[in-house]
Formats: sequence, structure tokens, C-alpha cells
Amino acid sequence: MEFAPKPTNKLEKKVTITIGKHETGATVDSSLYENIPTTELSINEIVRLEPESKMKSEESSKVVQELVNAINKGKKNELPKILVRAVENGYQIIDGHHRYEAYIQTNTETISVKIIPESEIEIIYKENSDTESPLERFGISSLDEFQQKFFESDQELMKSGNFDYKNNELLNNQMKEYLEEIDSSQISEQARQKQAEMLWIWYHHAAQDAKERYQENEKAIELIDKALEYRETSGISNEITKLLSMLYKKNFDEAKSYIENIDNMKKEIQEDGSIKEVENYEKQTAINLFGYYNK
Repeated sequence: MEFAPKPTNKLEKKVTITIGKHETGATVDSSLYENIPTTELSINEIVRLEPESKMKSEESSKVVQELVNAINKGKKNELPKILVRAVENGYQIIDGHHRYEAYIQTNTETISVKIIPESEIEIIYKENSDTESPLERFGISSLDEFQQKFFESDQELMKSGNFDYKNNELLNNQMKEYLEEIDSSQISEQARQKQAEMLWIWYHHAAQDAKERYQENEKAIELIDKALEYRETSGISNEITKLLSMLYKKNFDEAKSYIENIDNMKKEIQEDGSIKEVENYEKQTAINLFGYYNK
């Protein structure tokens, strides 16, 4: 699945990364980045994209040894710079795994790299490199399109009353399963927040479904607490998820105090970019929910 902003033209995406059970690697024309600035990174900040075992093959071992010899002869600065991208646990190699292995073997402490902007990277996740990926099955080519389709499906099901967290035939349930297969450490911060926002919404509504449709109180608590975890990652400031967690657990005194501290007004960014104070609708929603569950 592509977890980068949708391109406005074909030239924006210069790097394609494929991650799957049987296929992991990147396609990049390193000559496109010859003129961008270099950054010095500690070798400990850099992680691999391709599996380490790939460097153990006879062909790769020969290439690495040639690079080790060049480094030992003082030719480190003559080697092409490694291309990396920022990920959660450091910087991931896009191009230069053999050079990276050679630096490790020569106890090199810092490496000169070029950091590729996330906006120029397309990431495709595949369960199996020989089959169609879930992304392709959904007919979606970007995270923005995925998110839009997910929200549309969710809203339609909620309005019609057909949301059913147990029904695996529903599109939003299939998309939720796919989202949870994505390794969040392998995607950008922006993509991670969007991934978490979609999963937050799904778990929030699933908890309500478990509580109201199926009367599964313990399951509802489990689902709403999972929604809270994703809400934190997404950076969403929604108050109702946390309140429902209290109400489902019958912590009514805590819930009452929580509601009292919800602001009556909130600041909202307008279309022209200005900030305006508007009524906080979550306050009244919270009051109504408290009354409903405290009967």
C-alpha cells in the first residue's frame, strides 16, 4: 500500500519500495539525487530494508568484499552515498545495502547519506509477490484515496445502521484488516497518523456495535480501549472515545468529572485559514451519553 501523499504529477514519485513476504526491495535511479545535500549519520541510526541474509549470498559477499577493500584503502569518500528515508526507528536504506554491510565490517562509525523526501516515495505492500496485493484489489493508488474510500464506507454503514463489526463481507471491515497488516514502523509519520485515525474510527464504532447490537459488554470495553490506543497515535482530540471507556466500565463518577472538564467552546480553523471559536458539540454528546448509560 502506498503510504505517501498522492502525487500531483508523474515526476513526484521517483522511488518505488515493495515490501512483502517474498519480495522486499526498492527501485530508484540514484543519479536523480546526485545534487542533493548529504547528511552524516551514525551507523546505529540506519536500518535495513532488505533482509540481512541477502548479504550472505556468494554474489553479494563478493561485492561487499570489494567495497571493504576500497574502504580500507581510504576510498570511502569515493563511494556513492547511501540513499535513505526517515522511519520510526531511524533511517532506512533505499539504495546501498552492500555499502552499508561493508561499513559494518570495517567498523565505520558514521556514514554520509542522502535523505529522500517521503513525498517522492511510493510504497507497495504485498502479501505475496506472485499475487495481486490488497491495494490493487481495492482499486486504490494512494493513501489519500484509501482513506477517502474507508470514510465513505464507514459513514454509509453508520447512517444506514448496517455497521456490523463481525461481518467480514463489509468493505470497511476488509480495509480495517488490511490496515492492521501494515507495519507502522515502515511508514512515514504522516502515514502512521492516517493509519491510526482510520483504525481509531473503526474500533470506536465496533465498540458501540458490540455494546448496542450484541450486548457484549466485555468485548465493547476491549474494543473501545483499542480505539483509545489508536486515538493517541493519530493525534485526534476526540473526547467521546475516552468517555465511552469510562461509561462501559461503569466509572460514572470519573465520567462525570471528565465531562465537567470538557470545554463548552473550541477553536476551529476556517476555510480561509482563520481561527474561530465555535460550540463544542462533544460536550452535549458527552452529557447525553452519560445520561443514557447512567440510567
